[in-house]
Amino acid sequence: MAQAGINPHFHDPHEVPSIEELGVEYLGGGEWQLPEGAEIESLSGDDWLLTLADGTEYRLWSEESTIGVGAEDLLDIVFSNVSPEELKNLSLEEIRAALAAANEEFGIKGRNLSAEEIEAAASDIFYLNQETKPYEDAGRWWQDEKIKLIKKGGSTYALHGWTGSEYAECWKCGGDLATEAIGSYTITPVYRDIGDDDTEAEIIDYHVVENM
Repeated sequence: MAQAGINPHFHDPHEVPSIEELGVEYLGGGEWQLPEGAEIESLSGDDWLLTLADGTEYRLWSEESTIGVGAEDLLDIVFSNVSPEELKNLSLEEIRAALAAANEEFGIKGRNLSAEEIEAAASDIFYLNQETKPYEDAGRWWQDEKIKLIKKGGSTYALHGWTGSEYAECWKCGGDLATEAIGSYTITPVYRDIGDDDTEAEIIDYHVVENM
């Protein structure tokens, strides 16, 4: 069953009740269960205007998009503060931070995205903004064919010490032939879902952190 959210309309956003408190439930297919005397009308897309028996109005929406509830409004807020060209040049972490900040601002009005929805939106934006991958496959480590190399930000790294979610024992490949192990890094793959049921994913980037 689709979920529904609520946004204040013509009154203080800090005093907005929940859907349950209003006695409203979205049944799917454009059908609503409403309290006695209430009326509802479609505004656009998944947005609806609820008018209670006392004349109080609220804007409702159903969760039917692939990114999540309020995604279009959230991205509108981001683009109102960051131009598309600037957003295009941001890293995945910076895009995620911009979405999180907009989400917090919009949440004050009674509507926001979950952490999973923010991550999906950030990954989608980042992936679509890339003409090429932000990293390159760089072959294998000369002493061990099982160790994959990637090139990112002008440096080559060896991926080693897989924990199930990250490579915790990586190093930078230095020297004229990139055969010297330099430093210690944790490198985490960044994924994007490509299957309809979230069971398939592809690596779109790697997050590199130097171990201290």
